[in-house]
Amino acid sequence: MDHEFTNTAKVESETVRPFTTTPPLETGAPSDFDLMSRIQAADPEALSQLYDRYSGILKALILRVIHNETEADDLLQEIFMEIWNQAKNFSAQKGKPLGWMVTLARRRAIDGLRKKQAYARAEERLQSQTEQQPDAWVHNATEEEIAFSDTRILVRNVIDRLPPAQQEAIDLAFFRGMSQREIAAKTNTPLGTVKTRLELGLKKIYDGKMSFEEFQNAARLYVIGALELNEMEAFEKAREQFGKKAEDCVAECYALHEAFALSLRPAKSSAAIKERLMSMVRERKQG
Repeated sequence: MDHEFTNTAKVESETVRPFTTTPPLETGAPSDFDLMSRIQAADPEALSQLYDRYSGILKALILRVIHNETEADDLLQEIFMEIWNQAKNFSAQKGKPLGWMVTLARRRAIDGLRKKQAYARAEERLQSQTEQQPDAWVHNATEEEIAFSDTRILVRNVIDRLPPAQQEAIDLAFFRGMSQREIAAKTNTPLGTVKTRLELGLKKIYDGKMSFEEFQNAARLYVIGALELNEMEAFEKAREQFGKKAEDCVAECYALHEAFALSLRPAKSSAAIKERLMSMVRERKQG
């Protein structure tokens, strides 16, 4: 494992806060919170504006998980439809709209991947054929260069400078929804090594120091879905013990979803998908 600690001193000296900078708004443009409030009041135009603002980022995140353009477009439409239907569940007190949308998009994308993999396994049993799943990181290109915010560049740079083993562990946990045990099996790596790689990689991204460091590490794993089931009970007990301090930590960790998404280059979204989405929304409102 010595190679994982090589040339990391500079990375560890960087201070990367888990607060992201969203694309700058035009003068007079409504904030994300304004748009969510209007969506909660069943305003289709607000959803249209939110789609224009973030569909590229969300699609890039989806593509990192499922690797299929057509399926990504279909899932993007479903996600924005869910945003419309579930807007009442969004609370400004618990975080920013983009963080809520990224969490929703990642969950739906991983669910879609797992269903696809389950179908592939069933088909393999019936046809005795092997279907290979792509393992490489997907780099989504767009026709135009996208201007990245300073925070996105900083997060991306830190991730790119992580040792390859730590990059792989974070990729499998965040973009594939794998637990530590699943990552260990896929990479043929001891479970303890996987846990260390995740904790070191996430620590470098956050570079945050808290008096309850073990809980902080567990919270980072918890929000990306990599905490083992047998660790959940201890985590929840500690969460209750630390009270508001723990809740603030978890809320801060959830911003990691947003940081990862904003570190991606937005993908080109389909005008036809938006048109179909808005038609469905308007029909639903009239009905």
